[in-house]
Amino acid sequence: MDRPLDDPSTRYRCYHSAEVLQAQGHACHVTSLHAFLRAPQFDHDLYIFHRPEGSEPQLPDLVAGLRSLGRQVRADYDDLIFGGRDIALNSPFVRSRGKDPDRIIVRYRRNLDVLHLFDRVTVSTEPLKDQVLAHHPNAQVEVRPNFIPPSLLKRAEEAGWYKRNRPVRRIGYFAGTKGHSRDFRVAEHALRYCLGREPDTRLLIVGPVDLSLRLRWHRRVERQPLVPYEEMFELMSHCTDVIAPLEDTLFNRCKSRVKYLEATLAGCRLIATPVPDIEAIAGEGDMLPREEAAWFMACCFAKGASRKRPQKGGFKHPLPTTSQAAKDFKKTCDIPENGKECNGKYV
Repeated sequence: MDRPLDDPSTRYRCYHSAEVLQAQGHACHVTSLHAFLRAPQFDHDLYIFHRPEGSEPQLPDLVAGLRSLGRQVRADYDDLIFGGRDIALNSPFVRSRGKDPDRIIVRYRRNLDVLHLFDRVTVSTEPLKDQVLAHHPNAQVEVRPNFIPPSLLKRAEEAGWYKRNRPVRRIGYFAGTKGHSRDFRVAEHALRYCLGREPDTRLLIVGPVDLSLRLRWHRRVERQPLVPYEEMFELMSHCTDVIAPLEDTLFNRCKSRVKYLEATLAGCRLIATPVPDIEAIAGEGDMLPREEAAWFMACCFAKGASRKRPQKGGFKHPLPTTSQAAKDFKKTCDIPENGKECNGKYV
C-alpha cells in the first residue's frame, strides 16, 4: 500500500489507536506484514494483526513464533472478510466488484483458517463480533468501535468545518472505495425525485460511482474524483447532508459508524441505511431510512431539518471521547491502567 493513511481501514483501526496510545507514553508502531517479514522486530509486548488474510503463507509460523517468545497476539477486523461459500458469494467482491466467485470463495475460506490462529480478537461492531463467534466459538472477542483521534478533532476545530455557512442545500455522497454503485442505487430514485422537486438542491458525488444517464448529465449533479482523506472534510463541509445508502447484506450489516463520525465532524446531517453500529450512535438530526419510501421522505421532505450548528465550539452530537476510546482499548488488549509503558505493534 503506497499511502496507508488513505485507506479507511488502516486509518481507523491502526493509526487512530496508535496516536492515542503514543500520546499516553506507549510505544506503538504501524507497519505492513510484508515490511515486518523483511525486517522483523520482536521487542514489542503486543502484536495486532489487522485484517489478517490467508494469502501470506508465513503468517501461521509468525504467529506461533511470537507466542513462543511470550508475546501477545490479536487479530482485528472491521469487515466481514472470512466465512464459507454463502458469505463469500454475497460479499461486495463478487456482488459489486466483479471478482471471480471461485477465487473469492477460496479467499474467504483461507481467511477463516487464519482467524482460527488467534484466540483473542477485536472487532469494530457487534454484528462482526457475532460472526467471529459463529465461526470461532472459543475466541475471546471484544468490540472496539471506531473513533476520532485528538489530531483530527483539533483540526476540525481549527478549520471550523462544522461552522461553515451553507446557503444552498447540497447533498453529498462520498464513496471511499470502488464497488459502491449497487449501494448508491438504494437512494438513486429518491435523489432524482428530490432534484426534480427542489430546484435549489444540488448533489455532489465524490469517488468512483456508476450513475444513471439522468443523473450523469444532470446540471445540478457535480462529480469529483476520489480525494485524499485530509481533503475530504473540506468538500463535505460545503454539504448540508451526507448520504450513506447500503444494500441490505450481511457484509453491510457488519459495517461501522465511520460515516456518522465523518458527517458529524463536517457539521452535516447524516442520511444513512440503519446498520446497527450507526443506529447505536446517531443523533436526533440524522435520518435512518430503511425502505425506499423512507429514502424519498429523508431526501425530499426534510429540507431545513439539517443538523444545527454546534454551540461554543462543541459538536451537537457526542463523538466517542478519546479518553474513553483509549480506556476501552487498554481493557481489550490487557494494557495496564497504571500508566506503565507497553510496547505494541500493528501489522
